[in-house]
Amino acid sequence: MIKKALMAVLASFGLIAAATPHANATIQETWTSIAAACTVQGEQLAYVNPIYGTVSFAANEAGDFYLTCPVGSINLIPTRMGLTFYNDNGTIGGVNHCFVTAVLQRASFQIETGADLVTVSSVGSQTAGHQFFDGPINYQGQLFGSYYWVTVQLHRDSATAACNPVFVGAILYK
Repeated sequence: MIKKALMAVLASFGLIAAATPHANATIQETWTSIAAACTVQGEQLAYVNPIYGTVSFAANEAGDFYLTCPVGSINLIPTRMGLTFYNDNGTIGGVNHCFVTAVLQRASFQIETGADLVTVSSVGSQTAGHQFFDGPINYQGQLFGSYYWVTVQLHRDSATAACNPVFVGAILYK
C-alpha cells in the first residue's frame, strides 16, 4: 500500500513518468532535463515553479514563449524523444487554446546546417492530468559531430483561457 502511494506521488510530480512511458518497454535514458533547467525566452510570460521545476504561463499572461534545453554529452544513441506536461482543457470544441510542442534540433560542428529530428506536440489533443507524449527520432547522417538542443514552445491564446500548459521535462531515450 505504501509503495503504491509513493509511486502515485512520484508520478504526479513527474519523477517516474519517463521510467514507464510504455508498459512493456525498458527505457535506457541518454539525456533528461526538467523544465526549470532550460533557458526561457519570453520571461515576462513565464512562471518557473521553484518547488517542482515546472514552467507554465504566469498569471494573466497569454501568447507564446520558448525554452531552449541544451543536450549535453550523449553516449548512447537515442531512438525516441519524450515530453512530459499538463495541458488540461487545451483543446475545446476542436479549438487549440493551449498547447506544448517540443522539437529536437541539431547543428553540425563544421557547417551551419541543421535539422529537426523529431517534433512532439499536444496540438489537437484533448488531455487531462499528467501526460507523456513521445516520438521516434529521425537521424539523417551521423549522431556525433553536432550540437543538440530541445526547443519547447508553450502557447496560450488568452489570459482568461481555461487552460495553462505546464512543461515538466524532456527525455531522450532508447
